[in-house]
Amino acid sequence: MFRKLALADRALSSMMFAAVILAIFALALFISAQGIKKKNSVMKAQIEQMTALKDYVRKVNDAVKSQERKMGLTKAVGAVSAIEQSLNSLGLKAKTIKPAGMKNIGEFREEDAEMVIEGMDLNKTVNLIYKIENSVLPLKIKTANIKTTFENPDKFVVNLTVTLIRKMGTEK
Repeated sequence: MFRKLALADRALSSMMFAAVILAIFALALFISAQGIKKKNSVMKAQIEQMTALKDYVRKVNDAVKSQERKMGLTKAVGAVSAIEQSLNSLGLKAKTIKPAGMKNIGEFREEDAEMVIEGMDLNKTVNLIYKIENSVLPLKIKTANIKTTFENPDKFVVNLTVTLIRKMGTEK
Protein backbone atom coordinates (compact mmCIF):
# COMPACT_ATOMS: atom_id res chain seq x y z
CA MET A 1 0.00 0.00 0.00
CA PHE A 2 2.80 2.25 0.79
CA ARG A 3 4.24 1.53 -2.63
CA LYS A 4 0.96 2.31 -4.28
CA LEU A 5 0.79 5.54 -2.41
CA ALA A 6 4.37 6.37 -3.34
CA LEU A 7 3.71 5.56 -7.00
CA ALA A 8 0.58 7.64 -6.96
CA ASP A 9 2.50 10.41 -5.24
CA ARG A 10 5.23 10.26 -7.92
CA ALA A 11 2.68 10.25 -10.73
CA LEU A 12 0.91 13.16 -9.10
CA SER A 13 4.16 15.09 -8.66
CA SER A 14 5.22 14.41 -12.27
CA MET A 15 1.83 15.60 -13.46
CA MET A 16 2.15 18.68 -11.29
CA PHE A 17 5.63 19.27 -12.65
CA ALA A 18 4.35 18.90 -16.23
CA ALA A 19 1.45 21.26 -15.45
CA VAL A 20 3.86 23.87 -14.02
CA ILE A 21 6.14 23.55 -17.09
CA LEU A 22 3.09 23.86 -19.35
CA ALA A 23 1.88 26.94 -17.44
CA ILE A 24 5.32 28.57 -17.71
CA PHE A 25 5.41 27.79 -21.42
CA ALA A 26 1.89 29.24 -21.88
CA LEU A 27 2.87 32.38 -19.95
CA ALA A 28 6.00 32.81 -22.10
CA LEU A 29 3.90 32.41 -25.26
CA PHE A 30 1.38 34.97 -23.99
CA ILE A 31 4.10 37.54 -23.19
CA SER A 32 5.72 36.92 -26.56
CA ALA A 33 2.37 37.34 -28.33
CA GLN A 34 1.80 40.66 -26.55
CA GLY A 35 5.23 41.88 -27.68
CA ILE A 36 4.51 40.81 -31.24
CA LYS A 37 1.14 42.63 -31.14
CA LYS A 38 2.88 45.83 -29.99
CA LYS A 39 5.49 45.53 -32.75
CA ASN A 40 2.72 44.86 -35.26
CA SER A 41 0.79 48.00 -34.26
CA VAL A 42 3.98 50.10 -34.42
CA MET A 43 4.76 48.73 -37.89
CA LYS A 44 1.19 49.42 -39.06
CA ALA A 45 1.56 53.04 -37.92
CA GLN A 46 4.88 53.28 -39.78
CA ILE A 47 3.26 51.85 -42.92
CA GLU A 48 0.49 54.46 -42.71
CA GLN A 49 3.09 57.24 -42.37
CA MET A 50 5.08 55.84 -45.29
CA THR A 51 1.94 55.64 -47.42
CA ALA A 52 1.18 59.28 -46.70
CA LEU A 53 4.77 60.22 -47.53
CA LYS A 54 4.64 58.11 -50.69
CA ASP A 55 1.58 60.04 -51.88
CA TYR A 56 3.32 63.34 -51.10
CA VAL A 57 6.48 62.25 -52.93
CA ARG A 58 4.39 61.23 -55.95
CA LYS A 59 2.72 64.66 -56.03
CA VAL A 60 6.06 66.44 -55.79
CA ASN A 61 7.56 64.13 -58.42
CA ASP A 62 4.63 64.83 -60.78
CA ALA A 63 5.07 68.58 -60.27
CA VAL A 64 8.80 68.33 -60.98
CA LYS A 65 8.21 66.23 -64.09
CA SER A 66 5.60 68.73 -65.28
CA GLN A 67 8.03 71.60 -64.86
CA GLU A 68 10.79 69.63 -66.58
CA ARG A 69 8.43 68.93 -69.48
CA LYS A 70 7.68 72.64 -69.69
CA MET A 71 11.37 73.39 -69.70
CA GLY A 72 11.97 70.81 -72.41
CA LEU A 73 9.12 72.09 -74.58
CA THR A 74 10.63 75.52 -75.05
CA LYS A 75 10.70 76.37 -78.73
CA ALA A 76 12.40 79.64 -77.91
CA VAL A 77 16.13 79.73 -78.41
CA GLY A 78 16.60 82.22 -75.60
CA ALA A 79 14.89 84.66 -73.29
CA VAL A 80 14.58 87.29 -76.03
CA SER A 81 12.68 84.98 -78.37
CA ALA A 82 10.55 83.70 -75.47
CA ILE A 83 9.51 87.28 -74.67
CA GLU A 84 8.84 87.96 -78.35
CA GLN A 85 6.55 84.91 -78.47
CA SER A 86 4.60 86.20 -75.44
CA LEU A 87 4.34 89.70 -76.92
CA ASN A 88 3.24 88.40 -80.35
CA SER A 89 0.50 86.29 -78.79
CA LEU A 90 -0.93 89.47 -77.21
CA GLY A 91 -0.36 91.59 -80.33
CA LEU A 92 2.16 93.88 -78.63
CA LYS A 93 5.43 95.36 -79.90
CA ALA A 94 8.37 96.19 -77.68
CA LYS A 95 10.50 99.27 -78.20
CA THR A 96 13.57 97.30 -77.18
CA ILE A 97 14.31 93.74 -76.14
CA LYS A 98 17.90 92.94 -75.27
CA PRO A 99 19.69 90.12 -73.46
CA ALA A 100 20.83 91.02 -69.96
CA GLY A 101 23.08 88.09 -69.07
CA MET A 102 23.15 84.49 -67.94
CA LYS A 103 23.64 82.91 -64.57
CA ASN A 104 24.19 79.24 -63.72
CA ILE A 105 22.49 78.09 -60.54
CA GLY A 106 23.10 74.43 -59.78
CA GLU A 107 21.81 72.38 -62.68
CA PHE A 108 19.77 75.30 -64.05
CA ARG A 109 20.62 78.28 -66.21
CA GLU A 110 18.85 81.62 -65.87
CA GLU A 111 18.90 83.78 -68.98
CA ASP A 112 17.77 87.38 -68.44
CA ALA A 113 16.33 89.79 -71.01
CA GLU A 114 15.23 93.40 -70.59
CA MET A 115 12.34 94.88 -72.52
CA VAL A 116 10.78 98.29 -72.80
CA ILE A 117 7.25 98.79 -74.12
CA GLU A 118 5.78 102.27 -74.50
CA GLY A 119 2.15 103.33 -74.76
CA MET A 120 0.66 100.45 -72.78
CA ASP A 121 -2.65 100.83 -71.01
CA LEU A 122 -3.32 99.18 -67.65
CA ASN A 123 -5.28 96.25 -69.09
CA LYS A 124 -2.52 95.34 -71.57
CA THR A 125 0.07 95.61 -68.81
CA VAL A 126 -1.87 93.22 -66.56
CA ASN A 127 -2.43 90.82 -69.47
CA LEU A 128 1.31 90.84 -70.30
CA ILE A 129 2.32 90.14 -66.71
CA TYR A 130 -0.28 87.35 -66.46
CA LYS A 131 0.91 85.86 -69.77
CA ILE A 132 4.55 85.84 -68.60
CA GLU A 133 3.78 84.39 -65.17
CA ASN A 134 1.49 81.65 -66.55
CA SER A 135 3.48 80.87 -69.67
CA VAL A 136 4.22 77.31 -70.79
CA LEU A 137 7.83 78.44 -70.81
CA PRO A 138 9.43 78.68 -67.38
CA LEU A 139 9.59 82.48 -67.24
CA LYS A 140 9.71 84.72 -64.21
CA ILE A 141 9.70 88.47 -63.83
CA LYS A 142 12.77 89.66 -61.93
CA THR A 143 12.11 93.40 -62.01
CA ALA A 144 9.23 95.54 -63.19
CA ASN A 145 9.27 99.29 -63.60
CA ILE A 146 6.02 100.91 -64.72
CA LYS A 147 5.85 104.67 -65.29
CA THR A 148 3.12 106.89 -66.64
CA THR A 149 3.82 108.99 -69.73
CA PHE A 150 3.86 112.76 -69.48
CA GLU A 151 1.57 113.28 -72.46
CA ASN A 152 -1.12 110.78 -71.44
CA PRO A 153 -1.36 109.59 -67.81
CA ASP A 154 -3.48 106.60 -68.93
CA LYS A 155 -0.56 105.18 -70.94
CA PHE A 156 2.46 103.54 -69.35
CA VAL A 157 6.07 102.82 -70.15
CA VAL A 158 6.70 99.25 -68.98
CA ASN A 159 10.27 98.12 -68.34
CA LEU A 160 10.58 94.43 -67.37
CA THR A 161 13.49 92.11 -66.73
CA VAL A 162 12.30 88.60 -67.54
CA THR A 163 14.22 85.39 -66.85
CA LEU A 164 14.00 82.15 -68.82
CA ILE A 165 14.94 79.16 -66.67
CA ARG A 166 16.39 76.09 -68.34
CA LYS A 167 17.94 72.87 -67.26
CA MET A 168 21.62 72.64 -68.18
CA GLY A 169 22.16 70.73 -71.40
CA THR A 170 18.78 71.63 -72.96
CA GLU A 171 20.09 74.71 -74.78
CA LYS A 172 19.77 74.50 -78.53
